Amino acid sequence: MKTADYTYNNLCFLYLGYYLFYPKKREYETNTLYGLIVTGATNIFLKTLINRSRPDGHYTRYNSSFPSAHSTIAFYTATMLFYDNKLYGSIGYIWATSVGISRIYFNRHWPTDVLSGALLGIISGVITYSIISINENR
Repeated sequence: MKTADYTYNNLCFLYLGYYLFYPKKREYETNTLYGLIVTGATNIFLKTLINRSRPDGHYTRYNSSFPSAHSTIAFYTATMLFYDNKLYGSIGYIWATSVGISRIYFNRHWPTDVLSGALLGIISGVITYSIISINENR
């Protein structure tokens, strides 16, 4: 379970590294981070609203099961990477899928939690990228 719980730390280092070493992409990465914040807030809103218990029974109203935040963030990141670089994005989708499978395997989420989290992450990525593209074309 520890591997899946390091998802957020890995994302922070991924974005920090990308932000520092690719200065030409700073505006893109800044917008990606804004999208990540909105995606996370949407996930928290849905968790609070739906309040579904976890398979292992350990949860609170603010840590409920539906949708999986790990899957949401992992698939959001993979989608944004895919728009920027198809190879890295493909690797990102494999990684995101393994995150979702691990959440089910370690009894932290129901399969529908992971699927809905993946869908939310992908949709959020598509919307964020569309907004970035519109802004760049102005």
